[in-house]
Amino acid sequence: MVSHMSTYVKKDYKNIKIYMNEDIESLPTFCPVCGYALRNIEDKFSYSSYKCCNSCENKWVYLNPDEWKNGKRPTNDELEKYINEKVDIELNMTLKI
Repeated sequence: MVSHMSTYVKKDYKNIKIYMNEDIESLPTFCPVCGYALRNIEDKFSYSSYKCCNSCENKWVYLNPDEWKNGKRPTNDELEKYINEKVDIELNMTLKI
């Protein structure tokens, strides 16, 4: 039995009942800032708080949280440089194994 039935949507698909909480925001597959996949619990927490992945939170939000809350985001040039740095780091880590 599902509690708080008013907040759930019941779907019946081939005799399988699905209950979903309408109040829970779904997590996107990719970070809306850098475009990388949201992969872990840290990304979930970062997205819930700042609408970005944990890497973007560490790189951009901590620089100035007040500006981030007011809507400031990195420029396209800053993002391109950051993504290239991120790829270089991941490649170096992979190659050293």
